[in-house]
Amino acid sequence: MDPEGYPGTYGAFLGPAESLTNHQSYVSDGISLKIQKSYSRSFAAVHALSLTRQGTSYTLATQYHRGPVRAAVQVSPQVDDPIQTRGSIGFDSKHLSCDIGFDTSKDLAMSLDSHFKHATGDIGLTTATGGVIIGSGVQKITSKVAAAGQIAWIPQQKKVEYVLSGRVDHKSGARSTLSVAPKSSISMSHSRNLTDKILVNAQLDIKLPTLESSVSTGFEAILPRARIRGFIDDGGRIGSSITHAISPNLQLSLNCAGLVSTGQFISGVEATFVKE
Repeated sequence: MDPEGYPGTYGAFLGPAESLTNHQSYVSDGISLKIQKSYSRSFAAVHALSLTRQGTSYTLATQYHRGPVRAAVQVSPQVDDPIQTRGSIGFDSKHLSCDIGFDTSKDLAMSLDSHFKHATGDIGLTTATGGVIIGSGVQKITSKVAAAGQIAWIPQQKKVEYVLSGRVDHKSGARSTLSVAPKSSISMSHSRNLTDKILVNAQLDIKLPTLESSVSTGFEAILPRARIRGFIDDGGRIGSSITHAISPNLQLSLNCAGLVSTGQFISGVEATFVKE
């Protein structure tokens, strides 16, 4: 249970509307079948089989959550390589959360992610194999205005990168955000609920120091048994996603994304079975 009024971590600072203008969130390839099963109130597993142009893959993902303790492990057997395993174990209390992560995709990589939570903000610190250190902070200034920042030390490149962000929640229910990475980019967005079922988001991105800009917009519509998302930008990239609940235990998703100028598109279908 988080403190009352807790504004969340830096990773969630910009809100769910940000994904509507993220082209990668619409990219899907081939056919995917998932079986999700809860073995108890604390333990669940997902079996995923994917058939794409790159080949066939299987992944087993497990989750355990009881009280303040949580753990997750994902295993992906490979034909020619060792089994890839990644996961984390940690705890989440009212004012403190901590997770230890590991990843064997290449060499063994470890990480430690911790957050101190209070009613008006969050302070986060992440350390990882190789000496990477990432610090972040979120602070509510008023009930409608919040600021955030993230700073990272990357030893391989011997440089420091940082991002400063701010957001304003308007009385109308709209949200405006601004993120500035002084060495690379400026991003501004404005999202608004047209109705309680339709959300739209517009975003302007400016690359530094070239000042090249791009504009994108996205929407999400919630229907009685379906969710529809769409995206387009001024470079001609488009994306769409439809998720339909065929029954309480079966969900079907169709994604399509591409570039209008070249006529190249990529699409994928995902079916998810839920077994209680």
